[in-house]
Amino acid sequence: MATPTFVPPYEPDTQSASPNQPRINEANFGDGYSQRTRDGLNARQDKPTWHWSALSVAEYEAMDAFFGALGGADPFWWTPPDEAMPKKFVCKKWDKGFPAGGRRSLTATFEQVFDPGD
Repeated sequence: MATPTFVPPYEPDTQSASPNQPRINEANFGDGYSQRTRDGLNARQDKPTWHWSALSVAEYEAMDAFFGALGGADPFWWTPPDEAMPKKFVCKKWDKGFPAGGRRSLTATFEQVFDPGD
């Protein structure tokens, strides 16, 4: 089965965050001495949190169904704002909000994956 592509109704809000925290292996020794090394070829893994604040009920339900169908385990392609190339992510957590006016909000945490294949 081909990896699906995530197509949100509009770009996420500017308040979304994308922390940088490379994976490292660290060995601690006596007297405060330690050694660190990168954890593999893809030690820098994007884990952005995206927020959509003014979704219609139908837009929210479509996004919720997309993430729900993948179950937090299956990856999807998405091209983040201001990036030229798509990246492969999983979404293990997304939250529903209820802003005023009968709208919905959705906050989703993505985790970049480096699976082989398409």
